[in-house]
Amino acid sequence: MTGGRRPSFGRAGTLAESFRYAWAGFRWIWATEANMRLHFAAATLLFTAAWWLGAASWQWAVLILAAGMVILLEWLNTAIEGAVDLATEEFRPLAGRVKDVAAGAVLAAALLATLTGVVVLGEGLLQLPGLFLAHAREAPWRLWPLLPALYFAVSSLGVRRATRDEPVPRPPARDRRRAAARRPAR
Repeated sequence: MTGGRRPSFGRAGTLAESFRYAWAGFRWIWATEANMRLHFAAATLLFTAAWWLGAASWQWAVLILAAGMVILLEWLNTAIEGAVDLATEEFRPLAGRVKDVAAGAVLAAALLATLTGVVVLGEGLLQLPGLFLAHAREAPWRLWPLLPALYFAVSSLGVRRATRDEPVPRPPARDRRRAAARRPAR
């Protein structure tokens, strides 16, 4: 090949392809990892509480970093588990420990994020039940962020049921279109 660099296997040739692969990874983890949806539910509840309590800019920054760390570690945990599964098909104690350590990192991050939320929002957390009732009576539109949290939590139950038998992943749409174009017309 002349004039350009040929991408190696599994690498994107262009920036646009990189973004498509990243988006495909996000869609895959969203569709298959129930815990990801639970983390989004928790983050939504956290951000709703911060909004209701009128959190300062520095508080928002700390809360966003804490919640983001949990979500990013969940992605890394999923990647590590997948890599371990690719490396060995038989049971190996070390493979199990590697997966356990990765999952433990997510748990530790979730506990630290919870503690961070308690410390940053402080005594304001005790006001939340009263704020909830006041918003329900006077400004119900302020309850809307609770709907995505409820969706994320409930949909995680569906993800758990759907992925029990590890469904075969669908090829990306562009591969399905190419395959359809190669089929003879009826």
